[in-house]
Amino acid sequence: ERLFMKYLRKTHRQYISNTRIGKTRQLLVESNLSVMEVAVVSRFNSSANISKLFRTKFGVSPGRLRTGR
Repeated sequence: ERLFMKYLRKTHRQYISNTRIGKTRQLLVESNLSVMEVAVVSRFNSSANISKLFRTKFGVSPGRLRTGR
């Protein structure tokens, strides 16, 4: 944990969360999977969880991120 903070300036949990949300974002933009399918692949409990997280992190819903609107 100390090494994560020293070298990456974030906790292990923050690193994993950022990596996971980045991969989820990539799947939404580059694949034809539905938001629910992306939620399952990304190990989120529901598409509602993804929507909440995306609105907080990116300021848009997953659907809007996908369409670029």
